[in-house]
This record gives sequence, structure tokens and C-alpha cells, in this order.
Amino acid sequence: MLHILWLIIKWILIILGIVFGLLLLAVFLVLFCPVRYRIKAYKPEEGGKETVEVSAGISWLFRGIVFNVFYENGQLKKALRIFGISFEKFRRKKKKSGQLKEERRKEQEALPEKQDNYVKECEKPYSDIRIEEQKEGKEVPQMKKKKPGLLKKIVGKIKSIPFKIRKIRLTIQKTCVKIEWWKSFFSNTKVREGITVFWKDIKKLLRHISPVKVEGMVRFGCEDPSVTGKVTAFLGMCIPFSKNCIQVIPVFQTEQNILEGNVKIKGRLYGVVLLKTAVKIFFDKNIKYVISQWKRKEV
Repeated sequence: MLHILWLIIKWILIILGIVFGLLLLAVFLVLFCPVRYRIKAYKPEEGGKETVEVSAGISWLFRGIVFNVFYENGQLKKALRIFGISFEKFRRKKKKSGQLKEERRKEQEALPEKQDNYVKECEKPYSDIRIEEQKEGKEVPQMKKKKPGLLKKIVGKIKSIPFKIRKIRLTIQKTCVKIEWWKSFFSNTKVREGITVFWKDIKKLLRHISPVKVEGMVRFGCEDPSVTGKVTAFLGMCIPFSKNCIQVIPVFQTEQNILEGNVKIKGRLYGVVLLKTAVKIFFDKNIKYVISQWKRKEV
């Protein structure tokens, strides 16, 4: 008896150990297996918007789970693969089978209705048919609504002036109260410290999410050289984000608008970094104070 009981306890412990190991493995995969993203864009010199090709994808678990979005020939396409298995075919088959079942059901419901209508039409006397045709040809007169006079409109607008003035005064008072609350809110030292901590953590997270690899070439030009210069200046301000990895070639002397090039972007996100940032923000005293003050704010 004790031997059987020991075997049962042993198997229960083995099953619990397997479940705990799987949960631990799942946690480690979520925290330390990165979610990778990639973006590719291509535009030839000839052609308009329809020639633009853009593809974006997100993968996880060493490309075991992949979700891709394609934009080609002016059409948007999506694809999801889990360990190499595409669910698009299964979705189409399921949709087709559902449509066939719906068509069969409608046909079966329409048959008895058609038979009943045919029998009723056959049994209906000729006099009733003539009466119905005469009724269908008659037009029902509609009652015309009387429009209010011009004098009544003017009197109504004059009467509503005090109410509108009172409404504007209340709106101004509410706005002044809100401005005073915002001033006192941002002048608080704890609120400033909380916003500073939050902004620092968010900047670290954005730096982590930012692309690790950027490469490409863009060649563009406008008929007006001043527009080309403005676009070049704007792209120059984006150098800290592109890390000067995209070659920009402006064309100032051209008789038509030019845009061509290709861009590739790759990046990743680790779950442990996201969790660390969330925990740090959640347990910060200053941020808790900011949240409490925000909840008690006067509207």
C-alpha cells in the first residue's frame, strides 16, 4: 500500500516538475529571447507610388513566429507563420466552407417561401390583383410643415443672448481654474523629479528599441531647388537617428521630380529591458506621487 502511495506521489512530483520547468522556460524565453523587427523599402526612379515596395516583419523565438506585412503594386498583404506553418490557407479554406454552408442554408430557406408565394398568387382572385395595382399607382399627399417666421427667429436669438454670455463666462472661469491647477502641479518639486525620472527611463528604453543596423541610399530632387535644399536640411537633422548610415544624394538641377532609393532597418527588443523599465517606473516614489496628484485633480 505504501509502495503504491509513493509511486503516486512520485508521478505527481514529476508532473509538477515538468510543468514548473516549462513555465520557467517560457519566462526565460519571454525575457531573454529578443523580438526582432526589420523594415525594407525600395523605390525605382521610374514610376509613381505604385512602384513603391515596402516590407516589414516582426519575428520571435528564433524566427519560429513571424508576422510580415508587404506593400506591393498598391496592395497591402499580411502573412503569419508559426514554425513554418502558414495560417492563410487554413483561413481561406474555412471561409470557403462557411460561404458554401451559408449558400446552401439560404437555398433551403428560399424554397418553401417561393412555393408559398406561388400558391398564394395562384389562389388570389383577379379583382384583388386589380385593387392592389390601383393602390400602387396612387400617390399619398404629404403635409407641408410650416416654417417659423422671420420675426420669431429674431426674437428667439435675442432671448438666447444672456444664456450664451453666461455660458462663455462659465467657460472662462473653468479655464482659469484649470490653468491655476496646472501651474501648481508643475511647480511642485516632487512632480518635476517624477517627470525627470520617467523621461530618463523612457529615453533609455527608446535607445534600446532604436535600430541597431541602418543602411541604404536615397536620391531625390525637385523642380524647385529651394524645396530640395529644405528637404536636405531636414534630412540632415535626422542624422542622429539614422546614424549617418543612409547615403543621401540631392539633385538640385532637374526638370522633373526625382525619388529613388532603398532603405534597410533592423532592430530588437528584449523583454527583460522592458520589464526592468516598467518595474523602476512603477516603484518610484515621485512617480507614485505624480499619479496620486493626477487622480485627485479638479476638472
